[in-house]
Amino acid sequence: MMRTSFSSQRATDVAESYHLLLELLASEPFLQECLQIIENTCLCRELEFTIDGEAQPSKKFRAFINRWWSPFLRGAIRQQHGLGFVAWTVRTLATGEKIPEVLPLGTFTWVVEPEKGPRSTLRYRVQLSGIEAVPFHVTEWAQPSLNVTEGSILHATVPTPLSHLIEEYKILRETMKRHHHADAWNTTARIVVSNDPKEFNHAAHEKEVFETLDFLKDAMESKRRLAPTAVDEAFLSRGTTNHREAVYTLPIHHHLEAVPQLKPTTDLEYLHVKFRHSVCSLLGIPSEMVLADRTGQRESRGGRSTSRLFQTKMMRVCEFLKGLMEEVYEGIYKEKAEFNLLAMPRLEIQGIEDLKILHEIGVLQPDHTLGISELLLGKLRKRKREAVAKGGDTDKGGEKKAGFLSGSI
Repeated sequence: MMRTSFSSQRATDVAESYHLLLELLASEPFLQECLQIIENTCLCRELEFTIDGEAQPSKKFRAFINRWWSPFLRGAIRQQHGLGFVAWTVRTLATGEKIPEVLPLGTFTWVVEPEKGPRSTLRYRVQLSGIEAVPFHVTEWAQPSLNVTEGSILHATVPTPLSHLIEEYKILRETMKRHHHADAWNTTARIVVSNDPKEFNHAAHEKEVFETLDFLKDAMESKRRLAPTAVDEAFLSRGTTNHREAVYTLPIHHHLEAVPQLKPTTDLEYLHVKFRHSVCSLLGIPSEMVLADRTGQRESRGGRSTSRLFQTKMMRVCEFLKGLMEEVYEGIYKEKAEFNLLAMPRLEIQGIEDLKILHEIGVLQPDHTLGISELLLGKLRKRKREAVAKGGDTDKGGEKKAGFLSGSI
């Protein structure tokens, strides 16, 4: 019996962790901010790629890929960090073009199981729920582990790289609710009255006399309440004011009691700080990068001790997205393509003096001038090569025409 109850509680914890994980990935503000940092760092440039290793795509096809594949990559970043894998499918637009799309959160569940074959390896098995069956693929980011998070003795969760974060998030939200409940109790006006009548040791017939006298006394008190008391006259003599005092006369033998105040004992600020540091540690983002603007602290230029580690992490994310795009492209168009995805460098330019220093040390070349001016001042004029490219659908260098309607997964 005890074994059955334990298993039932563990299944309840796993089901609860599934919904908490989806809430984290979909709406938790601090985690969203960290994911946006990764998205803005890895997807700050246009997607560049070549087909079959040599052929350059046409501008129309390149614009199509950038238009429809960018949302797919943002969803992939969210799933790879939150689930450890990316579940994606191919959707056909009304015009007939095929685009990749990650399966929306909440439309599938997953477990880790041994893969059938000569080698005993693990794989994520994804099962759709709530939507019609569609063909999909699963691309792994984190190697799956067998029954680690599900078998936790503290809080069983679904298999996810954020398993430790789920319990912290649950504790934080429950603590916040308790603080709000205590505040609502403490700020609600309450009057607690106690009754302490005097008891006399009298005979039965004497008690009847006293009860009759008490009844007559209560009747006289009720009649007296209609007339203003000395306290009421004191307030009335103050003249007209915006504040209306409410004075209540307590019955005889009644007394006011102090209302107890609720005082939460958990340090809510500590839980917030701990949760934020856990998010940054699991996502590989320096905490000072997220909290710098919030605390009013500015980092010294090039003074981040963790900037190199962060840049290395972003390079790993770009490598994963690059392989994912090549896998998706081959699945849709039945041919290979090589994508080039670079993360935004961590170099900060605060003024012209910084550009001058970079030019003096040889980092900036004369042919970079136009790109930097467009970045700082906006696009002032069209480049000559863009004007020449308007003469035909095929660019110089054997660019491939935008015949991308064909192909299926």
